[in-house]
Amino acid sequence: YPPQSGQNCIGFGSFHRGHGDVVRRNKCIVGHDGVPSILLTDCDDMTAELYQNEYFSPNGTIFVECEFDDKYVYTLDYVQGEFGFEINSTAAKTPMVEDIMKWTKALLQP
Repeated sequence: YPPQSGQNCIGFGSFHRGHGDVVRRNKCIVGHDGVPSILLTDCDDMTAELYQNEYFSPNGTIFVECEFDDKYVYTLDYVQGEFGFEINSTAAKTPMVEDIMKWTKALLQP
């Protein structure tokens, strides 16, 4: 999405109820702080299902941008409580390279 936003974990628009994306049990590592990593068109009427994801950034904070035009930006904790999505998702500091490599090997070599 906008080129100035940097690296994003998730970004999509709205769907008809029952036809939204499901984004769950993913790991996303971003190399920046303070820029939204999740871009959504509408947090008030979420038709997609987002839950049980793990997000990582240098300082351990993940931001969600709602409504591309008005750009409301919230923390992951806030959207979990206020809008009820990203339940059981976590934000943590960027892991060590060795840990990332272990995840990669486990994924590729079941």
